[in-house]
Amino acid sequence: MLGEFLNNFGSLTLLLWAFWCVLLSVHAQNRRFLILSIFFVIFAVASHISAGPLVLTFGFFAFAVRLAVESERPKTFLSALIGLCWLGTAGISLVARGPDWLRTLGTAHPQFPFRAPFVAEESLLLVASLATVLLILKMRRERVLRWHDYLLGAIALWGLAVTLNPFLNGSAGLSGVAGRFRSISYIQNALLVPYLIGLLWLRKPSLVPYALALLFPLFLLVGLGPLPYGLQPDTLLRRMNLISGLQANSHRLAQGSMIIAPHGDQFVVTATTHIPSQNRVPSDSSYNRVYWLLETSRAEFPDDQIIILNNRPDATMLLIDDVSLRQRWNGMHPMEKALLLRRNLILTGSYSMTPN
Repeated sequence: MLGEFLNNFGSLTLLLWAFWCVLLSVHAQNRRFLILSIFFVIFAVASHISAGPLVLTFGFFAFAVRLAVESERPKTFLSALIGLCWLGTAGISLVARGPDWLRTLGTAHPQFPFRAPFVAEESLLLVASLATVLLILKMRRERVLRWHDYLLGAIALWGLAVTLNPFLNGSAGLSGVAGRFRSISYIQNALLVPYLIGLLWLRKPSLVPYALALLFPLFLLVGLGPLPYGLQPDTLLRRMNLISGLQANSHRLAQGSMIIAPHGDQFVVTATTHIPSQNRVPSDSSYNRVYWLLETSRAEFPDDQIIILNNRPDATMLLIDDVSLRQRWNGMHPMEKALLLRRNLILTGSYSMTPN
């Protein structure tokens, strides 16, 4: 899992380099940068396969911006496109078959996309994306748009249609697609805000101070917002306790086992115990035993079914094998199930409130 994490971010870095080379190619009128960007895209796909769909999606949105610019009613066209993306995501939630990540990608009921700790970044993204799209459409008759205009327009359209999609299922936090997209909204902001200010400067420089005055409170919110989850003092203390508990109890774990842990914790588990760990149920059944890393009340499970890693006043961190958990789950009261699911989002998708 750690290798996949590094490959994912390595792929994203290579895509950013490819994007930058495209801008250099347009600015310097040098095809060598364009060829270099193609190589970066190839390396990005080789690093992580998800780069392929991302490139195709951005290409689609860039083409959509081009069609909107040439249409007579561009705002209606892009609004309909964004609406179709939202409804398509809601339709995915109705798919009964398919991999877990696909079935849990969307939700039939819209959710408020602005969630902690990304509220400030998402608010800035909403303003920057909407302003960028509207300004590009406004300037389409005033000057010839270049390729970098379409690329930045595609990023803005991605922010409105995907990152801020209310039908993306955000209940899984960073373990889900919605959480991962929204966690990197700062990258979209870093690309869109300078471009937006540049467009305003070219069109009407007197508007730039007003734009900065509008964006400054959002910058301030981003800067004064909470630290990333992994750097918060409570999280660091929890991780220290997790490491101590794992070191003291690793000998009690069955050979050939697997541990399902929350996003971020799976890396700690593997590094400490050398036991494979991930944040979702394994797709194969080659493991002798599958454990869940949970935080709950100690009284909810018998002592002979759990391995206690750390006791805290508010909750107990423990390991329980999947067979014991499922047996206990079938006899739990609905209120106990709801509390357990709320404290442990990784159970979502594998355990539900409906009777088996």
